[in-house]
Amino acid sequence: MSYYRLLGTLLSLWLLTTLTGQAEGIYPRLPKARFDSLVAQLPHYRADTSRVLLLLQLSEDILMQGDEADINLDPAKAYTQQAAALSERLGFAAGRIRSLCVLGVLHGYTSDDTLGRVQFRQSIALSQRLGYRRLEAFGWFHLSESYWHDKATLPRQLACFQRARGLFRQAGDQVNEALSLKDIADIHQLQGHPEQSVGELLEVEKLYQAAGYPRLHYIGIFPVLVAADVLGAQLEAVQARMLPGPKLPNWYTASAL
Repeated sequence: MSYYRLLGTLLSLWLLTTLTGQAEGIYPRLPKARFDSLVAQLPHYRADTSRVLLLLQLSEDILMQGDEADINLDPAKAYTQQAAALSERLGFAAGRIRSLCVLGVLHGYTSDDTLGRVQFRQSIALSQRLGYRRLEAFGWFHLSESYWHDKATLPRQLACFQRARGLFRQAGDQVNEALSLKDIADIHQLQGHPEQSVGELLEVEKLYQAAGYPRLHYIGIFPVLVAADVLGAQLEAVQARMLPGPKLPNWYTASAL
C-alpha cells in the first residue's frame, strides 16, 4: 500500500468514528495513557452497544499506527471481530456496518486478495437496505481506496469516490465530501485533466471553509496550495485564507513537492 493510499485510509478511519450526525472533524490518535486506560476498562463494559463502540475505537486507533513498520495488527483484528459478533447478537446494524469496513481495511493491510472489497460491498448493501447514507458513503470511499491508482482501475475508483461524495453531500457532511472530492481531483489529475482537478481542489478549500476548518487539517493544505500555485496569482490569496500568518517557505510550493 502506497504512502498516499495509506494516508487516505487512515484519515477516513478518523472520520468514520462518528456513526451518525454531522462530521466532528479530524482527530489525532488517542494518547497512549488514554488508550491503555480504555483497554483496562474494556472487561468492565457490559455486552451492549457501548462495548461495540469501544472495541471499534480501540481497533481504529491501532490502525492509525499503520504507517509504523513494526505495528502488530492482531489486537485490532481481535477487537473488530468481537465488535462484529456482538453487533450481530444485539442486532446493532450500525456496529455491523462499521465492523465490516474496519475488517476490510485490516484485510487490505495483510493480504493482496479481494476479500476486503467483499466486506466493503457487504457494508454498502446493508447501509442501502437500512437507509444509512453516511455509512454507505464510507463503504464506497473504502472500496475505492482498495484499488491501486493505475489506468485500468481509475474509472472504477472515480465512480466509487463520486458515489461517496454524493452521499456525504446528502448527509450534510461537508468535511467528508471535501475528502472525497480531493480524491476525485487526484484521479482527474492522473487522467490528464489538470484544469478540472484544479477547480475541484479549490472547491475542496471552499467546503473546508464552510465546514469551519479554515486550516484544512492535513488533507487539504498541500493539494490546494499546489492547485493555487498552478494558477499562479491565487497562491498567496489561498495561503492567506488557509494559514494566516507568515508566508510559507518555498518548499511548500508545487515546484518543490
